Amino acid sequence: MLSYSNFQKLYVTQLLLILLLGGYQFAFGSWQVQTNVLSILPNTQISKALLSSEQALFGQAKKKVTVALTGEKVLIAHNALVAKLNQIESVDIHTEQLPSIAQISQFYAPFKDNFLTAQYVKALDDESEMQSLILSQVTQMANPFVSETIAFSPRLALAEYLNTEFNNLTSYKQKQGLITAELNEKIYYLISLTIATDAFSIKESQLISQQLQSVFLSIKSEFNVELIYSGVLFHTAQSSKQAEDEISTFGLISLIGIILLILVVFRSITPLFIALWVISLAIIYGGIGLMLFFDDIHLLSFVFAVTLIGIVIDYCFHTFVHANTHHSAKALITPLLLGFITTALGYLVIASSPMALLTQVAVFMIFGLLGALLTVLAVLPKLKQNEQLKVQYSVTQASERLKTVNLYLIKHRTGILLGLSLLAIGFIAIYKVSFNDDIRLLNSSPAWLMENEKTMSHLSNMQSINRIIVYAPTIEALLQKQEYAITQLKSEQAQLDIKGLFGLLPSPSKQKLHYELVNKAEQNKVFDLGLAQLGLSDPLTEFNALTYKIFKAGPLSDIADIYIVQHELGYALWFSVKGELNQNTTKWLSQQQDILLYDTAKNVSSALSQYRSELINLLLIAFLAITLVLIARYGIKQGLLSTLAIGLSAVSAVIFTNLISEHLNIFNLLGILLILALAIDYVIFYQEQGIKGPTLLAITLSALSSILAFGMLAFSQTPAVQSFGSTVMFGITFTFLIAPMSANLPRPNKKIKQGNLNDT
Repeated sequence: MLSYSNFQKLYVTQLLLILLLGGYQFAFGSWQVQTNVLSILPNTQISKALLSSEQALFGQAKKKVTVALTGEKVLIAHNALVAKLNQIESVDIHTEQLPSIAQISQFYAPFKDNFLTAQYVKALDDESEMQSLILSQVTQMANPFVSETIAFSPRLALAEYLNTEFNNLTSYKQKQGLITAELNEKIYYLISLTIATDAFSIKESQLISQQLQSVFLSIKSEFNVELIYSGVLFHTAQSSKQAEDEISTFGLISLIGIILLILVVFRSITPLFIALWVISLAIIYGGIGLMLFFDDIHLLSFVFAVTLIGIVIDYCFHTFVHANTHHSAKALITPLLLGFITTALGYLVIASSPMALLTQVAVFMIFGLLGALLTVLAVLPKLKQNEQLKVQYSVTQASERLKTVNLYLIKHRTGILLGLSLLAIGFIAIYKVSFNDDIRLLNSSPAWLMENEKTMSHLSNMQSINRIIVYAPTIEALLQKQEYAITQLKSEQAQLDIKGLFGLLPSPSKQKLHYELVNKAEQNKVFDLGLAQLGLSDPLTEFNALTYKIFKAGPLSDIADIYIVQHELGYALWFSVKGELNQNTTKWLSQQQDILLYDTAKNVSSALSQYRSELINLLLIAFLAITLVLIARYGIKQGLLSTLAIGLSAVSAVIFTNLISEHLNIFNLLGILLILALAIDYVIFYQEQGIKGPTLLAITLSALSSILAFGMLAFSQTPAVQSFGSTVMFGITFTFLIAPMSANLPRPNKKIKQGNLNDT
């Protein structure tokens, strides 16, 4: 058997290796901290190609920032803002200024016979109708393309086409060379920025966000204009700042609470230093675990992992209290090992979650608890009968009073447990438990920023729209597939308002079709009357397709960059659909392999709902497994009593949480999973050591510190964190109250000695 001295040597050796490994990973590892909420969610059930397309398009959009200004001095403010933004190296400015009508017209000139509107196609069958259409275009002052194209395209098909498509593409208007939008009788001037950094990089996003917000504030105050802005960058900066504030605040309050507990119980700073040492090592172990297994570590993982402090201190309190008894170290090692194993198993279940956030939290906690366990086992014999760890006499008296209360409850536990069980069953039967799987549970952006996003969507007329993503291995196939999708959507719901690049860049095959229609009409002399009346000729040239490559090299390349992106598996584009999609349309979209209804919130909420159902089954399996383990270890009676105590604690937590929040979510259930892992730790100590003063005191101190740690999460501004924290807080509270009733009746009490806990 391994001796204590050899164990200490092994402990010191592994600690040095762990610290060296941690230092190397910290300095040279490929890990990074990020705040992308989508990265921590379950993978949606879509093809790899569509997933890559979705990620590529989102990666393109996340670097965009939009600014809108309005006010009496808006033009002066606009120019001043552009000048200041030019001084920021990582910001590329687009004033949303479109090419001139002349530039656009000249660009399309070589392809003038490839573009026809539906109205023009209809007129190709009748010479007089075509004549009327051409003459109406000439006299139509609202079409600026007529004067620019009539010289080289007097059929005016190109003029009508470009005017129609540009009007359909955007609701923006041009004023004094700049793009504007109107909202609530105000004219807003728009500026688009591209950030040359990862919008989910915490440090970079916070730095650039601060720079931009400082510039925006100075412009607003100097020129007295209204200025709003939006972009992923600001959500990242605000969310990360909030998470950092919560980490520091919650961690500080937890530490202060633990410090006060230690000082009240032991009146010595020695256990405080030991506790801080154990907690610090646990955090180091947990951090190393994250750096070893994950390249992208989400900031929200650290918010949940603050709870490690509450669990690790459990080991410390049991160790400190045990040092006041006359029992050997082995008396504590067994329940500590059993407690760690069962808690770690609970976190292993969480680690199997498809949500990266929960996997990361589980890895952090398992590694952290392992580090804490090894440390307390290494120092336990050294602390035995340490004068600096003497429990205050007033505390031992309080512990004995608590023992008396628990003994009374044990004597009447049949009625108490039966009553609690009936109440729980009655509540579940009568009160309807409802779930909310909305992804917005993960959103922690401030209200003012969400309001900015809403205003921007109104300015761009993009509110209440659906985005469709199309994937294809080649650009030609991509454009054709887009046209196919639009045709299908229009055939099902003709009233849908569809906007995208498809009008300005039809597929070469569609351009060829239009060219052949013009050629046929030319042979049938459909254009003769109209051209004769204008006194112009329009000879048909050879077919020449406008390709994506040519389009990208032209004056409208910025528009192409908005809608089309190339990734490792091919090409992807998106277009918008305004209008409610009916059931048949939604069903058709869901059946397409390379076409996706881009509704991330809905898709992920659906995934959360599905995972919630699976988690309920997982909880039942975990509960059954715990029951079998407890029965195998402690017999049928004590095993079932322990299981009942754990089950009632979990159900009570659900009931109270549901009464307060009205809705449950997946994070409440994950809290229940954690409660099972923690509650069994309490039960094991009661079963192994009974209702004794040292056991009660250690569990009481552990429960208080854990409630404090988890209770802090209940005040988080992120609903998911809040749900998790409140459920676990209630669960630990009920576990503390109910778990002692599962223990055997102890032997008669012995006399209490001052400064030393009663061992009975």
